[in-house]
Amino acid sequence: MTVEYTVIEKVPSAEAFCHLRVAAGMSPRPLEGARAGLPHSCLWRTYPLAGDADRDGTHRRRRRD
Repeated sequence: MTVEYTVIEKVPSAEAFCHLRVAAGMSPRPLEGARAGLPHSCLWRTYPLAGDADRDGTHRRRRRD
């Protein structure tokens, strides 16, 4: 099975970030804290599965360089 990814270099929404933390088994973060902190991030790369662009954050992995 071949999986296609698209690399998107942008900061995810605070809602997507909070969802991803919980989905990855990490501790939840307050939404307001994410809204305050995300704009100060250096670089984000997200990798949505092909065809999943409408499911913001559901199949994304975050990586900060």
